[in-house]
Amino acid sequence: TCRKCLNRQMATLTSNDEQAVAGAEDFGLAELGEEGADLVVANRREFFHEIDEVRSALKEAVKPDLEASTCRQNCERIGNIWSQYQEQPGLLDPFLEEMIEPLMGAIGSAVRQSPRSPVSIHANLHLLTSLLYLLTTVRGYKTVSRFFPHEVADLEPCLEAAEEEAARGQMETWSTLYCLTLWLGMVLLVPFDLQSIDSGDAGAKTLSTRILELGLEGLRSTSRTRDASAWMLAKFFIRPDVAVTNAMDSFLEWTKTSWVGSDSEIMRLAFVRTGALQAWNQMLKVAPRSVLTSLWMRILELILRGPTGAGDADFSASAQLRKRRVAVACRAGLIALPPRLAPWRYDRGARSLLVNFAQATGGAVPSAAAGVSTAAPVADVEDEEDAPEQVEEVVELLLSSLSDADTVVRWAAAKGVGRITNRLSRDFGDQVLESLLDRCFSFRETDKAWHGGCLALAELTRRGLLLPDRLPTVIPLVCQALHFEQVSGNHVAGQHVRDAACYVCWAFARAYAPDVLAPFVEKLADALIQVAVYDREINCRRAAAAAVQENVGRQGTFPNGIDVVTIADYWTISGRRQSYLEVAPQLAGLGEDRYRKGLIEHLVDRKLGHQDLQIRHLAAQALAR
Repeated sequence: TCRKCLNRQMATLTSNDEQAVAGAEDFGLAELGEEGADLVVANRREFFHEIDEVRSALKEAVKPDLEASTCRQNCERIGNIWSQYQEQPGLLDPFLEEMIEPLMGAIGSAVRQSPRSPVSIHANLHLLTSLLYLLTTVRGYKTVSRFFPHEVADLEPCLEAAEEEAARGQMETWSTLYCLTLWLGMVLLVPFDLQSIDSGDAGAKTLSTRILELGLEGLRSTSRTRDASAWMLAKFFIRPDVAVTNAMDSFLEWTKTSWVGSDSEIMRLAFVRTGALQAWNQMLKVAPRSVLTSLWMRILELILRGPTGAGDADFSASAQLRKRRVAVACRAGLIALPPRLAPWRYDRGARSLLVNFAQATGGAVPSAAAGVSTAAPVADVEDEEDAPEQVEEVVELLLSSLSDADTVVRWAAAKGVGRITNRLSRDFGDQVLESLLDRCFSFRETDKAWHGGCLALAELTRRGLLLPDRLPTVIPLVCQALHFEQVSGNHVAGQHVRDAACYVCWAFARAYAPDVLAPFVEKLADALIQVAVYDREINCRRAAAAAVQENVGRQGTFPNGIDVVTIADYWTISGRRQSYLEVAPQLAGLGEDRYRKGLIEHLVDRKLGHQDLQIRHLAAQALAR
């Protein structure tokens, strides 16, 4: 029991590397006993342990008269602590305000006193902005920027400081311009007309013109300033006093001109084009429909036909361009559709884990949860509306992008398919699903198409758009995807397909009532458990184990479900050898050998002839067990 406990705790210290997660005994820690276990447990992060250290270091770092070397040491110490929370950034949330306030207080004070040269007020300004940028990489700039000051009086000093920093063009201090741009985006949310705020100190240029020029220049940046500029411009364009000036129309024309240039400028143009599409994506997320109603057709024309009229060729230069194109097309297509969710979608209704556990163990259903509905009927009545022709072109773009060579494009397309289908009529939605199954799940298709198809199925399932009557067609395809492998020479593709198929199974558990999935439980259970213990890749084994756990917890119908998740958990299947030779035999002995036949058949059919020598050896040893 102690060794098993230590093995589980060791997983929190190690990476996904097979050798690193082999077990505590491989590291020589098994002999440490309780002291070793305490050491491991101390590294498990359940809350922000170092907040007191960060508080004192921040209090010291923001002092204006602090030596640069001392400030750098404090900033590095804080940055190292924050970086440890990359995988659990939510633990920082309760303390974000008190960590951001001293940083922005020092930066804001210097900018207000001397907008043209804030470094003369606070010599360590660039170090503080670098530290603030690091926090945005851990927690996200949208979350961090919520705690920035947003007083009307800050608008002009912040803009002036950002203009001066942009004019210097120093690559070493780009984080200062990044933070100032984010701050400007927050200040732009003030509900006062920009003309009433403009002091006129800049001469002939109005405040709106200066903000627009700063944003457009930022879109040309090769650094993260481009992201901040796109976000800031979105806040700028949705202002009521800016929307009435047809500023978006001007930006649309500017977007077209960003595609014009010679071959020698291809690298510079790539960043400008990406920045322009980023800005459109941000705008379409937050702009009111009333502002976009007269503009969405022109935006779709730009995206579908291309700024130069070359269609797909205008976006083929990089994966980022294709990803942004898909995202903008989806957002613009949503403007053309009614702002409502599909009334025909499947809705499982309210759920209770207490009910599932009571049913699984044969106990009495808790009285508080006895009346909870576990399924809701699909709405039969809906207003059938013909979607505009442009929406059909958007759907075609999304479906074709599911087979793109780059994962980021396929993922963006899958989310787009889910969002668009959620606004369509039932007949149109069924046609989208039919086309998806025909395009992606064929023996002639590559691993890219299977991967994109699985991601799209998961997104449709999560939103209740994969109706129960489609499950007999879909689940056999998902089971095929769980074992997908394509051999090409010495290379084997399929790891990402199996991982995405596990995501689909995870979505099944959350989307459907137990009686809907009941006819398919045994098939899903066999396939998922085979992947959880015998897959070559650690991420696929863990994904399958997570899907099993989700199904056991939410469905309560998996055979010997509690025993399965106890034996095959995140830690025990981390080591490939342990998974084959220890975990799999335990699962095979559950419930009158419920899983034994499927595990043996999987080894014989798929692993004994595997191209990896180590897998063949492990398969032979596993059969002997």
